[in-house]
Amino acid sequence: MVRYRLLGPLEVESESGRIDVGPPKRRAVLAALLLARGRVVSADRLVEAAWGLHAPDRSTSGLHVHVSSLRKVLGGQPGCAWPIMRRPPGYVLDVDPEHIDLTAFENESSAARSAVDVGRWHDALAASEAALRLWRGPLLEDLGEAEWFRGEAARINELNNENSANHVTALLAFDRFGEALNEAAQLRVADPYRERGCWLHMMALYRAGRGPEALDAFAACSRQLSDDLGLDPGQDLRELQSAILHHAPELARWPHVPAPAAPAEPGSARAVSLVRRIQLVGRHREITAITDLLGDVATRATRWLVLTGLPGIGKTRLAEESIAKAASTGAASVWVTCPDERSTPPWWTMRQIARALGADTDELFTHRDEDPAIVRFHIYERLHLLFEAHLQPTTIVIDDIQWADATSMACLAYLAGAVRNAPLLFVATVRDGQHTDGVELLMSAAVRANGNRRITVGPLAAPEVRALASQVCTDPLTEDDAAELTMRTGGNPFFVLEYARLPRREWKAMIPLAVRTLLKRRIVGMEPTALDMLRSAAVVGDTVDTVLLARSTGQDLDELARCLDVAVREQILTAAYCHEEFTFVHSLLREEIIASMPAMQVQRLHAGIAAALSDSGADDAVARRAQHLISALPAVDPIAVVKACRLAAEQAERQGSRESARRWWRAALDAYDLLPAATRVERERDALQAAATRDS
Repeated sequence: MVRYRLLGPLEVESESGRIDVGPPKRRAVLAALLLARGRVVSADRLVEAAWGLHAPDRSTSGLHVHVSSLRKVLGGQPGCAWPIMRRPPGYVLDVDPEHIDLTAFENESSAARSAVDVGRWHDALAASEAALRLWRGPLLEDLGEAEWFRGEAARINELNNENSANHVTALLAFDRFGEALNEAAQLRVADPYRERGCWLHMMALYRAGRGPEALDAFAACSRQLSDDLGLDPGQDLRELQSAILHHAPELARWPHVPAPAAPAEPGSARAVSLVRRIQLVGRHREITAITDLLGDVATRATRWLVLTGLPGIGKTRLAEESIAKAASTGAASVWVTCPDERSTPPWWTMRQIARALGADTDELFTHRDEDPAIVRFHIYERLHLLFEAHLQPTTIVIDDIQWADATSMACLAYLAGAVRNAPLLFVATVRDGQHTDGVELLMSAAVRANGNRRITVGPLAAPEVRALASQVCTDPLTEDDAAELTMRTGGNPFFVLEYARLPRREWKAMIPLAVRTLLKRRIVGMEPTALDMLRSAAVVGDTVDTVLLARSTGQDLDELARCLDVAVREQILTAAYCHEEFTFVHSLLREEIIASMPAMQVQRLHAGIAAALSDSGADDAVARRAQHLISALPAVDPIAVVKACRLAAEQAERQGSRESARRWWRAALDAYDLLPAATRVERERDALQAAATRDS
């Protein structure tokens, strides 16, 4: 039995060892016959394979010589038929296709593709690895890039790339991140213009807990496509970038790993791609406004869109739509989410925006003048120049701007009126009920200029609720179902989707004002240890620092990691950029966890977190510790709160943020007033009062 290898250099092997086929022209004739896999190859085609398009006059007789020699080395024993037979208009090689490595490679690659399509990850991994073992290099590597098989070589290379991508996907299905990262990086380097390689590299980096590097990979790919080809990244890459920016829960599960067991039956197929994106429903007024504003930006006009509304009403989803529409026109995008942390350091929001626009934030926000007012306006001027000098149309989303630090809020209010001729669209989302003076000042400045818009995002109507819920319901919704769901949710899209994921029979147990009950249902069913961890995590903040969480609870790191895995699996938490941080999938979940605890328990948890922050070297540790101590009152000594707030105020003054400093001095004064009257010193109180009321 003779076996043939076409992947890499042409090789022929019998049971007794490797067969020397002969010189290059003879090898080319054999290769052409093998690629036909039992079909007749014309003499002209064989001549072209051996001599090219400009064959000499005696090439036909030369072909006969090569065929005769091949017959001798491949067979020709007495009583046996020749393996190469004459068939008009040429020759045919009598060979079982299964004895050619190319056939096995195609079969294994096809099996891997089919297994990936239905989520049979054991099968996918086995088949893709079998195909990779057969790959010794490009088709007929020793024959160069001859024209006669160039098309087939390109097809096989494409098949190999696809198989490698399937292998990476299967590796990620079993959390084999190291191998997946290595192979995905090789795919990216081998063909830098192939977006699928970049997509998988980004996904592998994110799954390995290296979110910032995944975003860097997107930026590098985007630059290369733009610089070399004048192209922008495709929709799939942009959607993955957006999912990473927003810590989409489905990323942590991609590609939906089954438990390690026997290969799944066809009926238990799992999706390979990301969870299908929820399509935007309704919102025609908002979409029209976004389209109009982007049109203005294209003419180098700066515009603002302020989206206000209740939590879960769809403000962030509309901001995402503005990014998508901007991307479709070739515009760039920046996304900044403001954390729900009163201890956010000054300039934090502006730093994120400036960094995303390519500025050196250390230089931009460095100041030598000791007068905070002068420092502030020097930075205002630098940021103004940065924005005015920006040439590329860019959409800048500031999500949950009501939680932006006071210094950034004041700066944005100034820039909203000052920056007019830069191709920038600012999209700010604001929660109803949390409009501080700073938020009102910003919104007033943003909508004062002609052409800017402020839109209150309202609830969905019953037909829209039906269309939205139908995207996640397993059974179709009737008009009556949609009417009931609208009544129970008030048309809030987040609540609609949460209800729609429940079994239909449980809807009647709910009433519109009992949405918290719905959120609680996702929490109370968790195991006690994981639930205790979530309670501590909720008090830590929107972004959960696992190191701080471990120190404040004294929990074993292995047990903490297990509890975090449970919370991610239950879609309560999702991994953040840093592999040591997590965020709540929705802030309402965090709020419900806190609301479900007795006040004294919440205060004790705040005190424990403050203690854990006492020796932290992080830049924001002073402010965070002060805020946690304030929240721990009256379970902690007011004197400790006064001292912590004084340190936070002094730090804010050094950073040029008089708003933050004034707030901390007031908090210190409030805590001081909690002391028993007999222990207060009037001189100390007067000093705190003066600090809390001075202008600079």
